[in-house]
Amino acid sequence: MSQIELLAVAATLASVWLSVRRNILTWPTGIVGVSAYFVIFLRERLYADMTLQVLFFAQCIYGWWAWHRGAQRAEPPIRTLSAGGRVAVAAGVAVAAWI
Repeated sequence: MSQIELLAVAATLASVWLSVRRNILTWPTGIVGVSAYFVIFLRERLYADMTLQVLFFAQCIYGWWAWHRGAQRAEPPIRTLSAGGRVAVAAGVAVAAWI
C-alpha cells in the first residue's frame, strides 16, 4: 500500500468519524480523501472511479459551504423527496446508466 493510499484511507475514515460527531472538519478531511483517491485512480487508469471523485469533491465543497451558510441546526432536517423529485432522480440514474 502506497503512502497516498494510506492518506486516502485515513482521511476518509477521519471524515466519516467527524461526520458522526457533527464536526465541520468532516468537509476538509473529505476533500483530502477524495483528492487522494482521484490521484490513485488516475495513476491506475480507473477513469470512471476518478470521475466519481470529482462528484464527491463537489459534494464536500457544497457541504462545507452549506454548513458555513447557517445550516448548523441542533438536528439536521429530515425531508422526503417529492414525487416529481423521485421521478427526476430515477430518470437521471437511468440516463447515467445508459451512457
